[in-house]
Amino acid sequence: MALLALTAKSVTGQDGVTPVKQVQPLTEPNKKTDTVKPTPKLPPPPVTKSEAAAPGVYYSGTFDGNALGKEWKLVNPDPARWTMQPKRKSIMIITQKGGCLGKDSKNLLVLDKELPADDFEVIVRASAQFQGEGTQVLMYLFTDEANYIVATLQQDRYAIATHLSKVFQGQVNGQFGADVGTHDIYLKVARDGNEYSGYFATIDPAKPADVNQIQWKGLGTLPWIRFQPKLALCACTGWGDPPQVSAEFYSVVIRKK
Repeated sequence: MALLALTAKSVTGQDGVTPVKQVQPLTEPNKKTDTVKPTPKLPPPPVTKSEAAAPGVYYSGTFDGNALGKEWKLVNPDPARWTMQPKRKSIMIITQKGGCLGKDSKNLLVLDKELPADDFEVIVRASAQFQGEGTQVLMYLFTDEANYIVATLQQDRYAIATHLSKVFQGQVNGQFGADVGTHDIYLKVARDGNEYSGYFATIDPAKPADVNQIQWKGLGTLPWIRFQPKLALCACTGWGDPPQVSAEFYSVVIRKK
């Protein structure tokens, strides 16, 4: 490091003037000296921001983290029968006997967010490893355990199928179904005024489709007046005695129409 120039002791000359002699810096001429460089300013840490929702999208979420998002509530959780799967970008729920909306039901996944008051559509991607009749993966639009519309992926006696059903005051009040022959599916329920229509789309798990490019197949339409439901997801053994298997949910999209 360069040293500051020093002032030498003065000697009185003959003319009475005291000359001042400058001492040269103790460095070689034309040689660059080492300097202390200022510490560079580090950029601020990145702030995680949620992606802007596409036009018309009311809610869009995936299950790709280590924990459920704050907007989801797990009712009567059984830790031995559900888990987050970040690598598979899903939540896994192991089926249990019984329905999903009763007081003793386990692992009912409820979206703690009101659905739009006007027309909308709900799209859910789900799958299951079926091994016997009675296993169900369910998407509910419900107000209570006696009033709901449910879209299912399930194993019937001879085929894997999807169904759209309405239960009003505890009684089945309409139902549609179709064989799908796949373990991996998109389910959709769309509201148009006082009518609720069900749709499904089969997909290749290795090439999941963009929800905007899905070719939907219709199931049917059910009427309901003054129905303001909430959304819930579940997996269970609805009847029979099949082995307990894993069901997975990957994504949920709610769009205003």
